[in-house]
Amino acid sequence: MSLFDDGEVVSLTEYGADGPGPEGSVQRACFPLAGQNCFASDSFITHEFGFTPSLSM
Repeated sequence: MSLFDDGEVVSLTEYGADGPGPEGSVQRACFPLAGQNCFASDSFITHEFGFTPSLSM
């Protein structure tokens, strides 16, 4: 969040012990970016592709 002028986490919900994701992983996070609310989550599903540190919007 330090990379953006308006960087802050508005809301954060993590998975609990009852899942379905690993406990403590992000179920849903909301943060503003250039005046728009953006949402993010951790993916606990096994995919046929790899993840990169990039972001596309």
